[in-house]
Amino acid sequence: MIDLEKSLHDWFLKAATFDNWESPYAVTLPLKQRGFQSPCLLNDWCAREDLANFLACLNDEFFSSAALRKGSRVRCIPIRERGDPSYYRLCLDKPAHVPKDSFLELVSDFWWAQDYAHWEVDIKPADADWVRYMAKLQSDPELEDPLDWDNYWNPPLI
Repeated sequence: MIDLEKSLHDWFLKAATFDNWESPYAVTLPLKQRGFQSPCLLNDWCAREDLANFLACLNDEFFSSAALRKGSRVRCIPIRERGDPSYYRLCLDKPAHVPKDSFLELVSDFWWAQDYAHWEVDIKPADADWVRYMAKLQSDPELEDPLDWDNYWNPPLI
């Protein structure tokens, strides 16, 4: 099992290198235990759905429908920290054509529109320390697969 954890840790560090990223940001998105519109307690499905809706809003805003059909999307490496409070920690790539101020504002606005979103969003330029922190979370044996594969998007350069 230790070999698998080390392999995942090494893979994550390699996948999160920013060689093919425009402008990577470290984004922390906190989650509430109860939704605004839903009386249900937060669970994995609700968290993944909120993040998927959030990313869909960003993609719709940043890319034309033609670009979306061709597979253009915001690069995203999402790690979920479970607990109270629960968080998403993301490496999120700002597309080159999007101004920084617009990107920061839209990330906050689109997150706050989600059902389980909490208001304390933190966004800052990503660096190697952020990647190491996320890799630590990825290899934490206490967490059950914190990488949100449903919302992961980091295609290799062709």
